[in-house]
Amino acid sequence: MSMNNPVNLNTTAAVNFGTCWGTPNGLDLSMPSYMATGNQAVAEAILRRWTTSQGQLIDDPNYGQNIYDLVNAGLSPRNLAYAQQQFAQEAQKDQRVLRCTVVITINVAGDVTLSANVVTANGPFNLVLSVNAVTLQLLLVQS
Repeated sequence: MSMNNPVNLNTTAAVNFGTCWGTPNGLDLSMPSYMATGNQAVAEAILRRWTTSQGQLIDDPNYGQNIYDLVNAGLSPRNLAYAQQQFAQEAQKDQRVLRCTVVITINVAGDVTLSANVVTANGPFNLVLSVNAVTLQLLLVQS
């Protein structure tokens, strides 16, 4: 699914999660862009957390868990399980996230797929990322 036509993740629960600029191509704020609200705004915030290395933000040294670090990493099953926990915990640092579970798969070429189930006060949604050495693609954001 392309982010050029984002799925509306707003629910009738009407919890205001604020707004942010949406990322049509899954990562940078290129034009055209859109204003994200509701669970879509939360998904955008999680995406930014998952593409920032810890220590990269001067005012928040504990922010971030970079998905690119997993590409071609050759993780053992134990390290993969640990990475899944780390990405779930990173998402849960956002006060709007009540619960997050993450499943990461790495194919033979070293490409990474991260599938997350995120629960907010507006309900659950799924977030799926595909990452290789060159690109990150937001494949699916749906409630």
